[in-house]
Amino acid sequence: MENDGFNLGAQRRPIDKNDLPQVLAEVNEYLRRLRAKESVAAEDFTPTRGLIVTKEKIAANGDYNLSGERYREGGARSHSFPHVTLAEVCTINPPKSEGLSMPPETLISFVPMSDLGENRMTFTPKETKRIEELGSSYTYFANGDVLVAKVTPCFENGKAGIARNLTNGVGFGSSEFYVLRPSDRVLAEFVYFCISHRQFREPAIEQMTGTGGLQRVPKSYVETFEIPLPPLEVQKEIVAEIEGYQRVIDGARAVLDHYRPHIPIQPDWPMVLIGDVVEFVSGLTVSIPEVESEGGTPILAINNVTEEGELTLEGIRYISPPTKTLNYVKKGDLLFNWRNGSRHLVGKTALFDLDGDYLFASFLLGIRPDTTKVDSRYLWHTLNSYRKDGKYSQFMRENVNGLFNREELKITRIPLPPLAVQREIVSEIEAERRLVEANRELIARMETKIAATLARIWGEDGKASPPDPAGGDV
Repeated sequence: MENDGFNLGAQRRPIDKNDLPQVLAEVNEYLRRLRAKESVAAEDFTPTRGLIVTKEKIAANGDYNLSGERYREGGARSHSFPHVTLAEVCTINPPKSEGLSMPPETLISFVPMSDLGENRMTFTPKETKRIEELGSSYTYFANGDVLVAKVTPCFENGKAGIARNLTNGVGFGSSEFYVLRPSDRVLAEFVYFCISHRQFREPAIEQMTGTGGLQRVPKSYVETFEIPLPPLEVQKEIVAEIEGYQRVIDGARAVLDHYRPHIPIQPDWPMVLIGDVVEFVSGLTVSIPEVESEGGTPILAINNVTEEGELTLEGIRYISPPTKTLNYVKKGDLLFNWRNGSRHLVGKTALFDLDGDYLFASFLLGIRPDTTKVDSRYLWHTLNSYRKDGKYSQFMRENVNGLFNREELKITRIPLPPLAVQREIVSEIEAERRLVEANRELIARMETKIAATLARIWGEDGKASPPDPAGGDV
Protein backbone atom coordinates (compact mmCIF):
# COMPACT_ATOMS: atom_id res chain seq x y z
CA MET A 1 0.00 0.00 0.00
CA GLU A 2 1.04 3.59 -0.68
CA ASN A 3 -1.80 5.54 0.97
CA ASP A 4 -4.39 4.98 3.69
CA GLY A 5 -6.49 8.11 3.14
CA PHE A 6 -4.46 10.40 5.41
CA ASN A 7 -1.23 12.34 5.08
CA LEU A 8 1.93 11.57 7.08
CA GLY A 9 1.90 14.73 9.18
CA ALA A 10 1.26 14.79 12.89
CA GLN A 11 -2.36 15.89 12.30
CA ARG A 12 -3.06 13.00 9.88
CA ARG A 13 -5.28 15.15 7.68
CA PRO A 14 -7.54 13.36 5.12
CA ILE A 15 -6.34 13.15 1.53
CA ASP A 16 -8.03 11.87 -1.62
CA LYS A 17 -5.64 8.93 -2.10
CA ASN A 18 -6.67 5.75 -0.32
CA ASP A 19 -5.66 2.17 -1.23
CA LEU A 20 -7.69 0.53 1.56
CA PRO A 21 -10.95 0.04 -0.43
CA GLN A 22 -9.05 -1.73 -3.21
CA VAL A 23 -7.18 -3.89 -0.68
CA LEU A 24 -10.44 -4.81 1.07
CA ALA A 25 -12.09 -5.69 -2.23
CA GLU A 26 -9.20 -7.93 -3.27
CA VAL A 27 -9.02 -9.70 0.10
CA ASN A 28 -12.78 -10.36 -0.03
CA GLU A 29 -12.51 -11.66 -3.60
CA TYR A 30 -9.63 -13.96 -2.54
CA LEU A 31 -11.65 -15.35 0.37
CA ARG A 32 -14.75 -15.77 -1.85
CA ARG A 33 -12.72 -17.79 -4.36
CA LEU A 34 -11.32 -20.03 -1.62
CA ARG A 35 -14.77 -20.70 -0.16
CA ALA A 36 -16.19 -21.41 -3.62
CA LYS A 37 -13.21 -23.66 -4.37
CA GLU A 38 -12.30 -21.49 -7.35
CA SER A 39 -8.76 -21.08 -8.58
CA VAL A 40 -6.47 -18.45 -7.00
CA ALA A 41 -3.58 -19.33 -9.31
CA ALA A 42 -1.68 -16.36 -10.72
CA GLU A 43 -3.18 -16.79 -14.19
CA ASP A 44 -6.73 -16.68 -12.75
CA PHE A 45 -6.44 -14.15 -9.93
CA THR A 46 -3.68 -11.58 -9.44
CA PRO A 47 -4.26 -8.92 -6.77
CA THR A 48 -2.94 -5.46 -7.60
CA ARG A 49 -2.16 -4.60 -3.97
CA GLY A 50 -0.87 -7.87 -2.61
CA LEU A 51 0.93 -11.13 -3.18
CA ILE A 52 -0.35 -14.69 -2.92
CA VAL A 53 2.41 -16.81 -1.38
CA THR A 54 2.17 -20.50 -0.60
CA LYS A 55 2.64 -21.71 2.94
CA GLU A 56 5.46 -23.96 1.69
CA LYS A 57 7.38 -20.97 0.32
CA ILE A 58 6.98 -19.01 3.56
CA ALA A 59 8.20 -22.01 5.57
CA ALA A 60 11.04 -22.88 3.18
CA ASN A 61 13.94 -21.49 5.19
CA GLY A 62 12.41 -22.01 8.61
CA ASP A 63 12.01 -18.40 9.71
CA TYR A 64 8.37 -17.84 8.56
CA ASN A 65 9.00 -14.23 7.62
CA LEU A 66 5.78 -12.37 6.76
CA SER A 67 7.40 -9.32 5.17
CA GLY A 68 5.53 -9.08 1.86
CA GLU A 69 8.34 -7.38 -0.01
CA ARG A 70 10.66 -10.36 0.23
CA TYR A 71 8.32 -12.55 -1.83
CA ARG A 72 8.06 -10.32 -4.87
CA GLU A 73 9.43 -12.02 -7.95
CA GLY A 74 12.90 -10.67 -8.71
CA GLY A 75 13.34 -9.08 -5.30
CA ALA A 76 11.77 -6.13 -3.57
CA ARG A 77 11.49 -3.93 -6.70
CA SER A 78 13.84 -1.52 -4.96
CA HIS A 79 14.66 0.03 -8.32
CA SER A 80 11.19 1.62 -8.23
CA PHE A 81 11.84 3.44 -4.96
CA PRO A 82 12.67 7.11 -5.37
CA HIS A 83 16.15 8.22 -4.33
CA VAL A 84 16.53 11.20 -2.03
CA THR A 85 19.48 12.85 -0.35
CA LEU A 86 19.84 12.47 3.39
CA ALA A 87 19.42 16.24 3.68
CA GLU A 88 15.97 15.94 2.05
CA VAL A 89 14.68 13.57 4.71
CA CYS A 90 16.84 14.47 7.71
CA THR A 91 17.99 17.60 9.46
CA ILE A 92 21.78 17.32 9.60
CA ASN A 93 23.18 18.61 12.90
CA PRO A 94 20.12 20.33 14.44
CA PRO A 95 20.98 23.71 16.00
CA LYS A 96 22.31 23.33 19.53
CA SER A 97 20.35 26.44 20.53
CA GLU A 98 17.37 24.07 20.91
CA GLY A 99 19.07 22.25 23.76
CA LEU A 100 20.78 25.27 25.27
CA SER A 101 17.45 27.08 25.52
CA MET A 102 16.52 24.85 28.47
CA PRO A 103 17.05 26.18 32.02
CA PRO A 104 20.78 26.07 32.93
CA GLU A 105 20.25 23.67 35.84
CA THR A 106 18.52 21.09 33.60
CA LEU A 107 20.12 17.66 33.63
CA ILE A 108 20.75 16.12 30.21
CA SER A 109 22.53 13.00 28.96
CA PHE A 110 26.19 13.33 28.03
CA VAL A 111 27.48 10.85 25.43
CA PRO A 112 31.21 10.55 24.71
CA MET A 113 32.36 8.59 21.66
CA SER A 114 33.10 5.56 23.86
CA ASP A 115 29.37 5.14 24.62
CA LEU A 116 28.55 4.36 20.99
CA GLY A 117 28.81 0.69 20.10
CA GLU A 118 30.27 -0.73 16.91
CA ASN A 119 27.67 -2.01 14.44
CA ARG A 120 24.97 -1.85 17.12
CA MET A 121 21.92 0.37 16.79
CA THR A 122 21.27 0.86 20.50
CA PHE A 123 23.48 2.46 23.10
CA THR A 124 23.03 3.44 26.75
CA PRO A 125 24.03 6.95 27.88
CA LYS A 126 26.04 6.59 31.09
CA GLU A 127 26.65 10.21 32.13
CA THR A 128 24.58 13.30 32.87
CA LYS A 129 25.54 16.96 32.99
CA ARG A 130 23.73 20.22 33.68
CA ILE A 131 23.22 22.53 30.73
CA GLU A 132 25.38 25.16 32.45
CA GLU A 133 28.33 22.72 32.55
CA LEU A 134 28.51 22.26 28.80
CA GLY A 135 31.26 23.69 26.65
CA SER A 136 30.63 25.23 23.25
CA SER A 137 32.19 22.36 21.28
CA TYR A 138 29.77 19.60 22.18
CA THR A 139 27.23 18.20 19.69
CA TYR A 140 23.51 18.49 20.44
CA PHE A 141 20.91 15.77 19.78
CA ALA A 142 17.56 14.51 21.09
CA ASN A 143 15.59 11.29 21.41
CA GLY A 144 15.12 9.66 18.01
CA ASP A 145 18.17 11.25 16.39
CA VAL A 146 20.70 9.07 14.59
CA LEU A 147 24.34 9.58 15.60
CA VAL A 148 27.26 8.57 13.42
CA ALA A 149 30.97 9.03 14.13
CA LYS A 150 32.68 11.16 11.49
CA VAL A 151 36.33 10.68 12.46
CA THR A 152 38.75 7.85 11.79
CA PRO A 153 38.98 5.11 13.06
CA CYS A 154 35.57 5.35 14.76
CA PHE A 155 33.72 5.75 11.46
CA GLU A 156 35.45 2.73 9.90
CA ASN A 157 34.70 0.70 13.04
CA GLY A 158 30.96 1.28 12.63
CA LYS A 159 30.29 3.58 15.57
CA ALA A 160 26.72 4.80 15.17
CA GLY A 161 23.41 4.49 16.97
CA ILE A 162 19.95 5.91 17.67
CA ALA A 163 19.54 8.17 20.71
CA ARG A 164 16.94 6.78 23.10
CA ASN A 165 16.07 7.29 26.76
CA LEU A 166 18.02 10.54 27.07
CA THR A 167 17.62 12.42 30.33
CA ASN A 168 14.91 15.03 29.71
CA GLY A 169 14.96 13.88 26.09
CA VAL A 170 18.15 15.79 25.30
CA GLY A 171 21.79 14.85 24.88
CA PHE A 172 25.12 16.50 24.19
CA GLY A 173 28.26 14.65 23.31
CA SER A 174 31.40 14.32 21.25
CA SER A 175 32.11 16.98 18.65
CA GLU A 176 32.99 14.09 16.33
CA PHE A 177 29.33 13.08 15.80
CA TYR A 178 27.13 13.87 12.86
CA VAL A 179 23.48 14.02 13.95
CA LEU A 180 20.71 13.02 11.54
CA ARG A 181 17.20 13.97 12.68
CA PRO A 182 14.64 12.04 10.59
CA SER A 183 11.64 13.84 9.15
CA ASP A 184 8.17 12.28 9.03
CA ARG A 185 9.12 10.67 5.69
CA VAL A 186 11.66 8.25 7.11
CA LEU A 187 12.14 6.04 10.17
CA ALA A 188 15.20 6.54 12.36
CA GLU A 189 15.92 2.81 12.14
CA PHE A 190 15.80 2.94 8.36
CA VAL A 191 18.26 5.86 8.34
CA TYR A 192 20.55 3.91 10.66
CA PHE A 193 20.52 0.87 8.35
CA CYS A 194 21.28 3.09 5.36
CA ILE A 195 24.26 4.83 6.98
CA SER A 196 25.51 1.48 8.27
CA HIS A 197 25.45 -0.05 4.79
CA ARG A 198 28.59 -0.40 2.74
CA GLN A 199 27.03 1.77 0.01
CA PHE A 200 27.32 4.69 2.41
CA ARG A 201 30.49 3.72 4.23
CA GLU A 202 32.90 2.63 1.52
CA PRO A 203 32.72 5.83 -0.57
CA ALA A 204 32.78 7.90 2.63
CA ILE A 205 36.13 6.41 3.64
CA GLU A 206 37.55 7.31 0.25
CA GLN A 207 36.38 10.92 0.62
CA MET A 208 37.71 11.54 4.13
CA THR A 209 39.70 14.72 4.51
CA GLY A 210 42.42 15.73 6.97
CA THR A 211 45.77 14.31 7.95
CA GLY A 212 47.03 11.33 9.91
CA GLY A 213 44.60 9.93 12.44
CA LEU A 214 42.25 12.94 12.26
CA GLN A 215 40.60 12.30 8.93
CA ARG A 216 36.88 13.02 8.85
CA VAL A 217 33.91 12.34 6.59
CA PRO A 218 32.91 15.67 4.97
CA LYS A 219 29.53 17.03 5.98
CA SER A 220 28.75 17.65 2.33
CA TYR A 221 29.09 13.92 1.65
CA VAL A 222 26.49 13.12 4.32
CA GLU A 223 24.10 15.82 3.11
CA THR A 224 24.20 14.84 -0.54
CA PHE A 225 24.34 11.05 -0.16
CA GLU A 226 21.30 9.47 -1.81
CA ILE A 227 19.29 6.65 -0.28
CA PRO A 228 16.30 4.74 -1.67
CA LEU A 229 13.10 5.82 0.06
CA PRO A 230 10.38 3.15 0.22
CA PRO A 231 6.96 4.07 1.63
CA LEU A 232 6.83 4.15 5.42
CA GLU A 233 4.95 0.86 5.59
CA VAL A 234 7.68 -0.84 3.57
CA GLN A 235 10.31 0.78 5.78
CA LYS A 236 8.51 -0.67 8.81
CA GLU A 237 8.56 -4.15 7.24
CA ILE A 238 12.28 -3.87 6.49
CA VAL A 239 13.06 -2.61 9.98
CA ALA A 240 10.98 -5.35 11.62
CA GLU A 241 12.69 -8.02 9.53
CA ILE A 242 16.20 -6.79 10.32
CA GLU A 243 15.45 -6.27 13.99
CA GLY A 244 14.24 -9.87 14.20
CA TYR A 245 17.57 -11.06 12.83
CA GLN A 246 19.43 -8.64 15.09
CA ARG A 247 17.75 -9.99 18.22
CA VAL A 248 19.03 -13.45 17.32
CA ILE A 249 22.54 -12.01 16.78
CA ASP A 250 22.45 -10.16 20.09
CA GLY A 251 21.40 -13.30 21.93
CA ALA A 252 24.12 -15.37 20.26
CA ARG A 253 26.74 -12.73 21.04
CA ALA A 254 25.63 -12.69 24.67
CA VAL A 255 26.27 -16.44 24.84
CA LEU A 256 29.75 -16.01 23.32
CA ASP A 257 30.58 -13.04 25.56
CA HIS A 258 29.43 -14.56 28.81
CA TYR A 259 30.24 -18.25 28.52
CA ARG A 260 33.07 -19.31 30.79
CA PRO A 261 34.17 -22.94 31.14
CA HIS A 262 33.56 -23.94 34.73
CA ILE A 263 35.56 -26.50 36.65
CA PRO A 264 33.47 -27.63 39.63
CA ILE A 265 36.22 -27.78 42.25
CA GLN A 266 35.66 -30.29 45.01
CA PRO A 267 37.07 -29.61 48.52
CA ASP A 268 38.99 -32.88 48.61
CA TRP A 269 41.00 -32.11 45.44
CA PRO A 270 44.62 -31.16 46.10
CA MET A 271 45.79 -27.68 44.99
CA VAL A 272 49.20 -28.18 43.40
CA LEU A 273 51.88 -25.82 42.09
CA ILE A 274 51.96 -25.60 38.31
CA GLY A 275 55.74 -25.90 38.47
CA ASP A 276 55.39 -29.34 40.07
CA VAL A 277 53.43 -30.85 37.18
CA VAL A 278 55.01 -29.22 34.11
CA GLU A 279 58.33 -28.48 32.47
CA PHE A 280 58.90 -25.00 31.04
CA VAL A 281 60.42 -24.82 27.56
CA SER A 282 61.98 -21.63 26.15
CA GLY A 283 61.11 -20.41 22.68
CA LEU A 284 63.56 -19.26 20.04
CA THR A 285 64.97 -15.75 20.34
CA VAL A 286 65.43 -14.60 16.77
CA SER A 287 64.61 -11.68 14.49
CA ILE A 288 62.17 -13.41 12.16
CA PRO A 289 62.58 -10.96 9.23
CA GLU A 290 66.34 -11.56 9.21
CA VAL A 291 66.04 -15.35 8.89
CA GLU A 292 62.71 -15.64 7.07
CA SER A 293 62.87 -18.26 4.36
CA GLU A 294 60.18 -19.56 2.05
CA GLY A 295 59.90 -23.30 2.53
CA GLY A 296 61.77 -23.14 5.85
CA THR A 297 60.63 -24.26 9.30
CA PRO A 298 57.33 -22.78 10.52
CA ILE A 299 57.63 -20.67 13.68
CA LEU A 300 54.62 -19.95 15.90
CA ALA A 301 54.34 -16.45 17.35
CA ILE A 302 51.95 -14.54 19.58
CA ASN A 303 49.59 -13.82 16.68
CA ASN A 304 49.14 -17.55 16.15
CA VAL A 305 47.34 -17.81 19.49
CA THR A 306 43.83 -16.35 19.41
CA GLU A 307 42.26 -14.50 22.31
CA GLU A 308 40.09 -17.56 22.91
CA GLY A 309 43.17 -19.77 23.26
CA GLU A 310 42.97 -21.45 19.88
CA LEU A 311 45.97 -22.16 17.65
CA THR A 312 45.75 -20.58 14.21
CA LEU A 313 48.18 -20.98 11.32
CA GLU A 314 46.92 -17.85 9.58
CA GLY A 315 49.89 -15.60 8.86
CA ILE A 316 52.45 -18.14 10.08
CA ARG A 317 56.02 -17.43 8.95
CA TYR A 318 58.87 -19.71 7.93
CA ILE A 319 62.54 -19.35 8.83
CA SER A 320 65.96 -20.90 8.34
CA PRO A 321 66.75 -21.50 12.02
CA PRO A 322 70.22 -20.91 13.44
CA THR A 323 72.49 -23.93 13.90
CA LYS A 324 72.01 -24.41 17.60
CA THR A 325 69.96 -26.62 19.86
CA LEU A 326 66.32 -25.97 19.07
CA ASN A 327 63.24 -26.62 21.18
CA TYR A 328 60.59 -27.92 18.84
CA VAL A 329 57.06 -27.86 20.20
CA LYS A 330 55.54 -31.30 20.82
CA LYS A 331 52.00 -32.56 20.67
CA GLY A 332 50.29 -31.86 23.97
CA ASP A 333 52.52 -28.85 24.75
CA LEU A 334 50.91 -25.56 25.67
CA LEU A 335 52.04 -22.19 24.32
CA PHE A 336 51.52 -19.45 26.89
CA ASN A 337 51.64 -15.77 25.87
CA TRP A 338 53.85 -14.23 28.55
CA ARG A 339 55.42 -11.16 26.93
CA ASN A 340 52.66 -9.17 25.26
CA GLY A 341 52.06 -5.53 26.17
CA SER A 342 48.25 -5.88 26.15
CA ARG A 343 47.50 -6.87 29.71
CA HIS A 344 44.22 -8.61 28.94
CA LEU A 345 45.99 -10.87 26.42
CA VAL A 346 48.75 -12.03 28.74
CA GLY A 347 48.11 -15.66 29.56
CA LYS A 348 46.22 -16.63 26.41
CA THR A 349 47.26 -20.22 25.95
CA ALA A 350 47.07 -22.55 22.96
CA LEU A 351 47.22 -26.34 22.88
CA PHE A 352 49.59 -27.68 20.23
CA ASP A 353 48.11 -30.70 18.49
CA LEU A 354 49.67 -30.64 15.01
CA ASP A 355 51.89 -33.02 13.07
CA GLY A 356 55.30 -31.91 11.86
CA ASP A 357 58.16 -29.81 13.20
CA TYR A 358 57.27 -26.37 14.52
CA LEU A 359 59.38 -23.84 16.38
CA PHE A 360 57.94 -21.11 18.60
CA ALA A 361 59.13 -17.60 19.30
CA SER A 362 60.44 -16.53 22.69
CA PHE A 363 57.43 -14.33 23.50
CA LEU A 364 55.58 -17.61 23.91
CA LEU A 365 56.42 -19.79 26.88
CA GLY A 366 56.35 -23.53 26.26
CA ILE A 367 54.61 -25.60 28.93
CA ARG A 368 55.10 -29.36 28.74
CA PRO A 369 52.72 -31.16 31.11
CA ASP A 370 53.72 -34.30 33.00
CA THR A 371 50.92 -36.40 31.55
CA THR A 372 51.14 -38.90 34.38
CA LYS A 373 49.80 -36.13 36.64
CA VAL A 374 47.89 -33.63 34.54
CA ASP A 375 45.93 -33.90 31.31
CA SER A 376 47.11 -31.38 28.69
CA ARG A 377 43.60 -30.32 27.77
CA TYR A 378 42.58 -29.96 31.41
CA LEU A 379 45.55 -27.68 32.04
CA TRP A 380 44.79 -25.76 28.83
CA HIS A 381 41.24 -25.00 29.95
CA THR A 382 42.41 -24.11 33.45
CA LEU A 383 45.09 -21.65 32.30
CA ASN A 384 42.72 -19.89 29.90
CA SER A 385 40.04 -19.61 32.57
CA TYR A 386 42.61 -18.04 34.91
CA ARG A 387 43.32 -15.37 32.27
CA LYS A 388 39.66 -14.56 31.80
CA ASP A 389 39.30 -14.28 35.57
CA GLY A 390 42.19 -11.77 35.68
CA LYS A 391 44.51 -13.93 37.78
CA TYR A 392 47.62 -13.13 35.71
CA SER A 393 47.54 -9.35 35.74
CA GLN A 394 48.92 -9.21 39.28
CA PHE A 395 52.01 -11.15 38.15
CA MET A 396 53.05 -8.71 35.44
CA ARG A 397 56.09 -6.54 35.98
CA GLU A 398 55.38 -2.88 35.43
CA ASN A 399 57.12 -0.87 32.70
CA VAL A 400 58.87 -3.82 31.05
CA ASN A 401 56.69 -4.25 27.96
CA GLY A 402 54.12 -6.17 29.92
CA LEU A 403 56.65 -8.84 30.91
CA PHE A 404 55.09 -11.68 32.84
CA ASN A 405 56.96 -13.12 35.78
CA ARG A 406 57.05 -16.82 34.98
CA GLU A 407 58.42 -17.61 38.43
CA GLU A 408 55.02 -16.59 39.70
CA LEU A 409 53.43 -18.98 37.24
CA LYS A 410 55.48 -21.83 38.74
CA ILE A 411 53.98 -21.23 42.16
CA THR A 412 50.44 -20.63 40.93
CA ARG A 413 48.20 -23.39 42.24
CA ILE A 414 45.62 -25.32 40.27
CA PRO A 415 43.03 -27.88 41.43
CA LEU A 416 44.18 -31.36 40.46
CA PRO A 417 41.65 -34.19 40.66
CA PRO A 418 42.55 -37.69 39.44
CA LEU A 419 43.32 -38.01 35.72
CA ALA A 420 40.03 -39.80 35.02
CA VAL A 421 38.11 -36.92 36.57
CA GLN A 422 40.19 -34.38 34.63
CA ARG A 423 39.22 -36.11 31.39
CA GLU A 424 35.55 -36.17 32.35
CA ILE A 425 35.71 -32.43 33.01
CA VAL A 426 37.41 -31.84 29.65
CA SER A 427 34.71 -33.85 27.85
CA GLU A 428 31.96 -31.80 29.48
CA ILE A 429 33.66 -28.46 28.75
CA GLU A 430 34.31 -29.36 25.13
CA ALA A 431 30.73 -30.48 24.61
CA GLU A 432 29.63 -27.09 25.96
CA ARG A 433 32.14 -25.30 23.73
CA ARG A 434 30.76 -27.00 20.62
CA LEU A 435 27.30 -25.68 21.48
CA VAL A 436 28.67 -22.21 22.23
CA GLU A 437 30.71 -22.10 19.02
CA ALA A 438 27.59 -22.96 17.02
CA ASN A 439 26.46 -19.43 17.89
CA ARG A 440 29.20 -18.05 15.63
CA GLU A 441 27.64 -19.82 12.66
CA LEU A 442 24.22 -18.56 13.74
CA ILE A 443 25.53 -14.99 13.83
CA ALA A 444 27.06 -15.39 10.38
CA ARG A 445 23.77 -16.72 9.00
CA MET A 446 21.75 -13.86 10.49
CA GLU A 447 24.26 -11.29 9.24
CA THR A 448 23.91 -12.78 5.76
CA LYS A 449 20.13 -12.37 6.01
CA ILE A 450 20.52 -8.75 7.10
CA ALA A 451 22.87 -8.10 4.18
CA ALA A 452 20.37 -9.65 1.77
CA THR A 453 17.53 -7.56 3.19
CA LEU A 454 19.55 -4.36 2.83
CA ALA A 455 20.63 -5.36 -0.66
CA ARG A 456 16.99 -5.54 -1.72
CA ILE A 457 16.46 -1.84 -1.07
CA TRP A 458 19.62 -0.91 -2.98
CA GLY A 459 18.87 -3.09 -5.99
CA GLU A 460 19.12 -6.78 -6.81
CA ASP A 461 22.94 -6.73 -6.86
CA GLY A 462 23.13 -4.83 -3.59
CA LYS A 463 24.37 -1.66 -5.27
CA ALA A 464 22.55 1.65 -5.16
CA SER A 465 21.04 2.61 -8.49
CA PRO A 466 21.64 6.22 -9.55
CA PRO A 467 18.49 8.33 -9.81
CA ASP A 468 17.10 8.95 -13.27
CA PRO A 469 17.76 12.59 -14.26
CA ALA A 470 14.35 12.59 -15.95
CA GLY A 471 12.67 11.53 -12.75
CA GLY A 472 11.52 8.09 -13.95
CA ASP A 473 12.35 4.63 -12.68
CA VAL A 474 15.92 3.38 -13.19
